[in-house]
Amino acid sequence: MAHTATQPALRAREQALLDDVRRHATRLLPPGVVPSRFVLLEDFPRLPNGKTDRSRLPAPESATVARSAGGATHESPSTELQRRVADIWMDVLGLPSADVDVHTAFDDLGGSSLSMMQMAARVKAAVGQSVDLRRFMAEPTVAALSAALDGTVGSLPPRRLHYADEHTMRADAVLPDDVRPTHQRELGGPVRRVLLTGGTGYTGAYVLRELLRRDGLEVTVLARGEDGATVAGRALANMSGYGLQPDQQQRARVDGVVGDTSRPYLGMSRVDYERVARDCDVIIHNAADSRWTTSYEEAKVTNVLGSVEVLRLARHGGNTPVHYVGSTGSLPTRAGSPTWHEEAVDELDGVLGGYRQTKWVSDSLMHEARRRGMHVTVYRPGALVGDQETGACSTDTFINHLLRGWVGMGVAMRYDLQVELVPIDYCARVVAHLALSGGDPATYHVLGTAPVMMDDFLEHLIGYGYPLDVVDYPRWYEQLLTLAEAGEENDLVPYLPLFSPEAPGLEIGLAGNRPHFDHTRLDAALEGSGIEQRPFDADVMTTYLDYFVATGFLPAPPTSPSPTAVLESETAP
Repeated sequence: MAHTATQPALRAREQALLDDVRRHATRLLPPGVVPSRFVLLEDFPRLPNGKTDRSRLPAPESATVARSAGGATHESPSTELQRRVADIWMDVLGLPSADVDVHTAFDDLGGSSLSMMQMAARVKAAVGQSVDLRRFMAEPTVAALSAALDGTVGSLPPRRLHYADEHTMRADAVLPDDVRPTHQRELGGPVRRVLLTGGTGYTGAYVLRELLRRDGLEVTVLARGEDGATVAGRALANMSGYGLQPDQQQRARVDGVVGDTSRPYLGMSRVDYERVARDCDVIIHNAADSRWTTSYEEAKVTNVLGSVEVLRLARHGGNTPVHYVGSTGSLPTRAGSPTWHEEAVDELDGVLGGYRQTKWVSDSLMHEARRRGMHVTVYRPGALVGDQETGACSTDTFINHLLRGWVGMGVAMRYDLQVELVPIDYCARVVAHLALSGGDPATYHVLGTAPVMMDDFLEHLIGYGYPLDVVDYPRWYEQLLTLAEAGEENDLVPYLPLFSPEAPGLEIGLAGNRPHFDHTRLDAALEGSGIEQRPFDADVMTTYLDYFVATGFLPAPPTSPSPTAVLESETAP
């Protein structure tokens, strides 16, 4: 009886251990190589010399406990169609023939938009039926695809984007109890060294440039690499990629520390952790996983847990000031004309998308840290776009993929969407100036001179010389879907989960709404600084398109830009 009574408790402990191991593996490994099954053993079988006897390791099928990702029981292909689909998946993805879990997602096995198209073409050739890509992207598993192909599937499931529910988000927004200051560091003292996360990315390149413009200021960049010199070299090469060329004296003031914002203690060695905590006077936390189509759980590792670790480092350094680069995307999408003030926002209904949800959680954690007495400043920029003078930018953003997707299709849709665009050079100047000013912690909305409508982009593309057929949204969506099903490449195919036949999802924006982001506090903080930006007009948009053409991101238009191509320029109130 005693033995029987302990079995449920034993199984619960085993499952809890398996779930913990999977979470740990998910944090350390890319999604495509996270094992789908785990086996619990009392001990490893040993050879006489003490090494593991691999020949005696049990196969997952015969193991006492073998479970798939997320703790569900592994389910092998059970029909001929499922086996054929699974074989095609393995071949397309270049994976060894294996017993595939029919509920494991295509992207979790390492699938991409391109390999998805290849897989769809192979399946059509093998079974004589087209893959409904929208349905597949909603539930990309062997089981769901096979059910769709043999006609046993029911209504279309909700889009599979793995968003978090309110309970999960609020639980993750609770700051650990140890993250609170042990004593108050005085603000306003000299800043000799800054720790910069995300220094090898787009925003980081421009923030680093602004920091190096301050004579004598030293910057430590935290990133992955073999050693500190490699990290510093990556950051400086990244600047050069955007045409930002630091001189020799500036380059000498950049050093690197090996780390990873997705790891405990930011992935630093104990020696480096203590040194950085002691030597850095300010932390600018800019690192983020900004992919729009990522799941909440994937983005959480860097965006949420990384933010907690940055705050923990600041606490260890004696309440080092933290300047966190967030996003207006952390605020809810709401119909009408809501006003958002420069303060914490508790509302989360309308915060959709793994990226946006993690930014809401991180924003909340930063405000909670400030309430506990930590020196935390939050910046919420709008959508970051190119350098006002050169047009240099990261092309890997939704807005830029949208423009190239339209040009590639030759078809664009009208959509009544307001977009807040912020030039990257302006945003970087704001962050660097306020981070080094020694002012009181605050929250700032970093916005452009005025909102821009999505249709303005469309009109300027046409005026620039691109012959676009302009249609309503449903017709545009059907053409995108047809293109994807034909296996043609386009920048917008990976974003198909964010679209539906009727309208784009709320992750992209709500038609007709006109949110207002109050920026009174930022205006006051910048008074007298000389930090300004140009109006977002036709000249700036042309600068961006010229950069795209010069770098090959966009093909040259077949006709010369029209001198009448204009974007209406408004002055921010």
